[in-house]
Amino acid sequence: MKRSASKKDTDYRQPTVTEAGNTASVEEKIVNNPPSAQKLALIQAKQQEADELVKINELGADMVKYIQKLASGVEMATHSAQKTGDTLENWERVFTTMGEMNRGEEKSNETWVRFKTAPNQH
Repeated sequence: MKRSASKKDTDYRQPTVTEAGNTASVEEKIVNNPPSAQKLALIQAKQQEADELVKINELGADMVKYIQKLASGVEMATHSAQKTGDTLENWERVFTTMGEMNRGEEKSNETWVRFKTAPNQH
């Protein structure tokens, strides 16, 4: 039983039939069929396209990392701004308290202390 040629074998080999007398025999002859310039250009273009897609994927991954870092920084800035707002909110109370204390000092300065003088001293 003969084995049939696989697809791989048929790509590289092309059978030819020769007749010698009444018997026919099949010879396999290797065909040297170089690809055309168009096919080579297409292969080169597809390879370049694949390389560029790999670069795009790598740059996309780098951009994701950068945006995650940026998001972390924005979150930290938001937290810091909230803390600054809380601090400034407390300063209003501090200034109000200081103002009330100053008003209290002004009132005490407005009070005059009078000493009794002796009747003969004028």
